[in-house]
Amino acid sequence: MIFGHEGLPRSGKSYEAVLHHILPALRAKRHVYVRLNGVGDKLDKIAAHLEMPEDEVRSLVHVMGDKEVVEWCVCDTDNDGGVTFPHIEKHALVVIDEAHEYWPTNRANLPERAANFFAKHGHISLDMVIISQDCKDLHRLIIRRMAKKNTYTKLDALGSDQRYSVRFYAATGTGKYETVGTETRKYDPAIWELYHGVQPGIESNEVYKGNTRTLWKTLRAPSILMGLALIVGVYVLGRFFLMGSDSTGTADKMKEAVASQKAAIPAMGHAPGSQPATVVTKVAEAPKQKETLPAGVQYILDMAVQARARHAGWYGHRDIVEFRALGGGQVLDRFTTEQLWALGWSVKRTEFGVLLSAKGHEIIATTWPVDPFGEQSDSTTERIRAAAGSPVTSASETQPTAAAANGSTLIAVGKRPLGTFPETPPYPATF
Repeated sequence: MIFGHEGLPRSGKSYEAVLHHILPALRAKRHVYVRLNGVGDKLDKIAAHLEMPEDEVRSLVHVMGDKEVVEWCVCDTDNDGGVTFPHIEKHALVVIDEAHEYWPTNRANLPERAANFFAKHGHISLDMVIISQDCKDLHRLIIRRMAKKNTYTKLDALGSDQRYSVRFYAATGTGKYETVGTETRKYDPAIWELYHGVQPGIESNEVYKGNTRTLWKTLRAPSILMGLALIVGVYVLGRFFLMGSDSTGTADKMKEAVASQKAAIPAMGHAPGSQPATVVTKVAEAPKQKETLPAGVQYILDMAVQARARHAGWYGHRDIVEFRALGGGQVLDRFTTEQLWALGWSVKRTEFGVLLSAKGHEIIATTWPVDPFGEQSDSTTERIRAAAGSPVTSASETQPTAAAANGSTLIAVGKRPLGTFPETPPYPATF
C-alpha cells in the first residue's frame, strides 16, 4: 500500500513518517528502506528509543541516497509473469522524502522498471510512504496508485506552535480522494531527536513570527466585547427575576391586610324566621384525556373513520385487508398480515373475513362485493335497450308516428306538374 504525506515545510510530514511508520516497522522486525535526512545518523538513538539492540536496528535499516532511490525502486518482470525486486526485501517498508525530485509530474511515462515497482509492489507485501509538499507534483502514475493520503497543517496561525492538524483522505478511484476525518495532534520533542528536521548545525528552530497575526489576536477585541455583553445580559436577567419575586411578596402582604380587615367587620345576622338559601354549585367534570395510542394503531383507526375495511383475499397464511373510501370506493391503502402486525394490530381469520384487534379496538373486515368501476352487467344492458326502444334510422320515418300521436294532419309534398306556371322558352341554339 502506498501512503502519501503532503504539507508545507515543518508541518509534520517527516515527523509522522518516523512516529507512525518507521518505528512500528522496526518493532515488527521489518526491513526499512529510508530516504529521510538524519535517520542514518540517529540509529543509536532510535535503538535506545525502541529499547532494541543497536546492531539489530542497523541490520534492519537501509539508508538510501539519491542514486539508490532511483536504482533500487525497480521491478523486473519475467516472461512467465513472475516479478523480481532485486534490491528490496519482501514485506519491507520504503520511506522516501521529497519524492517529487525523483518522479516529478511529467507527460512522459515513467521508465518501465520504475512503473512496475509502483504497480506491483503489493506482490511482495511492500508498504511505501511518499512524502512531498504537494502530491500533485508527483508523477500521475504514483498518484493513481496512492491508496491513502494525509495532509498536515501547522496550527501556528491559531497561536499553537506545538500542535498540528491532520486531514485523512482515502482513495475512491484512480487519483480521486474523499475526506474521512480530521484530527489535531501534539508534537513529541523526543521524536525530533530521531531524524533531522533541518540541516545539522542549525541552532534555532523556532517558528518565525515576524509581521504575522494569529487568529486569537484578531478575535481578541470582539471576544472582550462579547464577554462584557454577556455579563450585562446576565445581570439584567437576574435583576428582572429578583424584582418579580419582590413584587410577589408585596402582593401577598396586601392580600393578608385585606383579609384581616374583613375579619374585623361584624357579621350581619339573618332576619327571624328566614333561612339562608343553600347555594348549590355544580362541579365541572374534568375533561377526559384523549387516549394516547401507538402511531401504527392510531393510523389504522384514522383510516377506518374515512374508509371501510374490506377483506380483499388471502394466500396461504397471509391475508390482505384494504380500506376503500366511503362513497367513492377508491382504495386508500392496502395491508398484508405482516404489515398489520408491524403496526401493532393482531389479525384473526374468521368465517366472515378477518378481525383486527389492538388496544381494545376492533375492526371487522368482510369480503363485501365491489362493483367494477365503469362496467355493467348484461341484464342491466338489456333493460336499458328495452326502455330505449328500436333504433331510428332517419327523421322522415318518425314524422307520421309523431303526427298521429299529436292528433295533427300530415300534408305531403307532391311533385309539381308542368304548365302550372308560365314556362320560359329555352334560348335558341347558336351553333
